[in-house]
Amino acid sequence: PGTDWVKVPGVQLDTSFEMTQETRDGIPLRFKGQAVYRVVRPERAAALFDFSTDDGLSTVDSLVKQCCLAELRDLVSRMTLGECIEQRKTTLTGAVRGALERLVGQPEEGWGIAVEVVQVAQVYIVDAELRSRLDAETRGQIQARSERAALLAEEEVKLARIVSARKVQEEAIETERREAVIEEERLHRATELEKRKALESLEAERTAREVESQKLALKKAADLETLEAEAPVRKRRHELRLEELAAALEEAELERKKAEADVEREFLPRRASHELRLQMLPVEQRPQLAEAASKVLAGARLSVYGEDSRLVGALEPLLETLGGYLRGGASRGGEG
Repeated sequence: PGTDWVKVPGVQLDTSFEMTQETRDGIPLRFKGQAVYRVVRPERAAALFDFSTDDGLSTVDSLVKQCCLAELRDLVSRMTLGECIEQRKTTLTGAVRGALERLVGQPEEGWGIAVEVVQVAQVYIVDAELRSRLDAETRGQIQARSERAALLAEEEVKLARIVSARKVQEEAIETERREAVIEEERLHRATELEKRKALESLEAERTAREVESQKLALKKAADLETLEAEAPVRKRRHELRLEELAAALEEAELERKKAEADVEREFLPRRASHELRLQMLPVEQRPQLAEAASKVLAGARLSVYGEDSRLVGALEPLLETLGGYLRGGASRGGEG
């Protein structure tokens, strides 16, 4: 089980045909012609002919050739020599083409074949004796007309080939254009899909940012509520802490004052003793001071006149100091 594939030729196919047939006036003529066709609907042709081998193509070629010969033979038998030569290009060619087109039918409904060119190319007399009996002028005219017809037929065949090639080229261009349109549509769809995905991604990111922003706002509100709820407790804790610090400071001040009082009590006897010592020191040193002063002035006879009074001025501070010590010592000694 499976699918069978066959190769159907899509290029131009060329079939030649020729025959000998007597005209209505009994003159045997030799005819040569050509038919050019092309398979345009391979599926139709493959349904009617077996292209798995060469038999399918040869069958089509044989049927085309037999159709052309049958139509040409029937028409020539009802025409004269002059009519066959003069109407070779028009009547004979048109009749053969019409018969062939009726045989293959329309490409969409018949064999899937398009007839492109049908041409009866040559007509000439077969009997040599008969050709020699014809008037030279007539033969020349007939020959000229025949040659012209052959040239025209050849030109038409070439033109038909050019037209067919142009059709193939146009079909190829049209195929490329359709493929380009399909590719453009595919790229457009891909671009739209990428754009839609990008928009969806941006929308998802925006939604995520909004959700995160809402979460942050809710967290801030919750933290604010918590702070507002804990503010009185913190304030009370702060007040208690201040009270504790004030109590500690007051206690430290009391301790400092107590320490100062203790120091004062400890150093009071020493200070009194020191002050007493300072008071007693001049009395104790009075004999030494007197002795020192007597040694300074021992044996001196002082006579001060005029400018020599500067010596007494220099000794005045010493004498004042000595007198003060003596008076102080005498008074403290009397009090003592």
